[in-house]
Amino acid sequence: MFVIKEIKAEQTYPLRLKVLKKNDKYQYKYQGDFDKSTKHLGIYNKDVLIGIVTIIPNEHPKLPKNAIQLRGMAVLPEYQKNGIGKLLIEEVEKRYSSKSIIWCNARDYAVGFYKSLKFTIFGEKFYIKNVCDHFVMYKRLNQL
Repeated sequence: MFVIKEIKAEQTYPLRLKVLKKNDKYQYKYQGDFDKSTKHLGIYNKDVLIGIVTIIPNEHPKLPKNAIQLRGMAVLPEYQKNGIGKLLIEEVEKRYSSKSIIWCNARDYAVGFYKSLKFTIFGEKFYIKNVCDHFVMYKRLNQL
């Protein structure tokens, strides 16, 4: 049985490095990690942290207001494609149901995952230095 709970920023770093790091220049510590309004969720299989996501109240300049941004979502490779990421997103949606939208900068290889959860691509593909191509993706949480 998986358990999702709030964790500290530092607890996200090992998974960010293991799953998201592609080279030594990857910035695994994010601006805002320690802000009071930033939250970090972890999903556990027994006592092993197997997935993470960071939630930042952050507006995208071209999307509706009252938004949250997902950052640093990662699931250990051996648990990927088993619904772990979906569980994390569902928990975020439940906890932030008063928000208008969830948005993220989705890596190009994660677009299918987000589309399966009803996220929509917004705008053109862009490159984040030392990482890979990304798309802004969003999902409406409530009617405006």
